[in-house]
Amino acid sequence: MVMAGSNLPYDAIVTQLSMGIDLIIHISRSREGRRYIDEICSVLPSEGHEYKLKTLYINKGGQGLERICSDEELKSVMAYKA
Repeated sequence: MVMAGSNLPYDAIVTQLSMGIDLIIHISRSREGRRYIDEICSVLPSEGHEYKLKTLYINKGGQGLERICSDEELKSVMAYKA
């Protein structure tokens, strides 16, 4: 949608989107119709035309979220960036 109404180059659009989005939360639906959080990722600064994501939490088998990042990585995501 951004590209349809803008004359900005693709790389500039990717950069602006990666600067404006901090986290992506992926929600899945079970066979019973129940929704659950499947994965939480941090959006890292882009390089050129590629997004970079860092998985912070992942749901293994629908049993709840498991943190897979270090304490330092989690603190850097939680820090407010003005």
